[in-house]
Amino acid sequence: MSNLKLSTKTYSFQQLEEKYRGFLAPAFQILVEGSNIQLEGMVLSNVKVSTSIQATADTFSFTVSNAFDFGKREFDSSWINKYFSPTKSVEIKMGYVDRFETVMEGIITKISYEYPKNGHPSIHVTGMDLSFLMMRGKKIKSWSDKSYSEIVTEIGGDYSLKLDVDSCPKTNSHHVQNFKDNFNFIKGLAKEVNYDFSIVGRTLYFKKPLTQAASVIELEWGKHLHSFSATHDISQQVSKVHVYGTNHKSKEVYSGEAAQINKLGSNAKTGADLMRSFGTNADDYNKEELQSAEEAKLRAEAILNETAMNLVQGNGECIGLPEIQAGRYLKLAKLGRHLSQPYHILTVTHSIGKTGYTTSFTFRGNAI
Repeated sequence: MSNLKLSTKTYSFQQLEEKYRGFLAPAFQILVEGSNIQLEGMVLSNVKVSTSIQATADTFSFTVSNAFDFGKREFDSSWINKYFSPTKSVEIKMGYVDRFETVMEGIITKISYEYPKNGHPSIHVTGMDLSFLMMRGKKIKSWSDKSYSEIVTEIGGDYSLKLDVDSCPKTNSHHVQNFKDNFNFIKGLAKEVNYDFSIVGRTLYFKKPLTQAASVIELEWGKHLHSFSATHDISQQVSKVHVYGTNHKSKEVYSGEAAQINKLGSNAKTGADLMRSFGTNADDYNKEELQSAEEAKLRAEAILNETAMNLVQGNGECIGLPEIQAGRYLKLAKLGRHLSQPYHILTVTHSIGKTGYTTSFTFRGNAI
């Protein structure tokens, strides 16, 4: 398996155009247990990879159209036994001509044998990345006097994952994993402190949000960006977040407040700015078990910043670019002053089929 990671590199469109020989001939490679199955003579089609930083596993799928032996009236058992059984490791590379980048590492989870009314029988292969293992089984566990980073490091170590974990302020909270799978438990921890959590390849990321991070690439509408849609919606926005609560042991009451947002891009108004015209009617109050005033403020800041990222939501599609990854930032241009901004990429789908190679994505932002 390759060393797929959440890249921090940035590119110009011209650099990628030169790298991929003018985007003339979309191509892919699929390796199962390290072997390039196309070299076995397989005819593959409808290759699709979908990645996300939301609470879903990354997925892949492809079709093998020449696996049926008409002489024996059955699928080729040698191919099935060697390559197409659940748990087999898969690496998918996409690109053009002879230039490729890995866009997915995962495990085969499902094999479908399809006998259509018209046409040849085929095998449809689907799978998921390693995060799906963390979504299996609900756990009961608790931690006292551990930082968020320490808890994530402990859980991630159970899966032999490489860990890229930013340090996090230590709190005295008693963290309880109450009938939650490990993936969604860590997702919840990330939400409490406004961290980004994802698994890319064999690396677990638990990182501070990089709202000022450089975008992977700038795409211009009408040139590189084929389609685009965005919505500005204040219905979930608040002007401030107040968090208050009681330490159940000491009975002390703590509170914290957040009103400032880590703004993404150059636009002037965040959701909090817009909602201040409604006064305290737009404040948000949250009651939680707290151990200190510092923890109350940390929770308030996390809630406000997470809520703020719902202000802008959208989607787009461009020519197939393997470098575009969920979790990174993307600059969109030639859309007018208010829309030509960097956005945080939520999901990415790379598809190679009859219409060529396309990359589609969804995104979010916190300023207009």
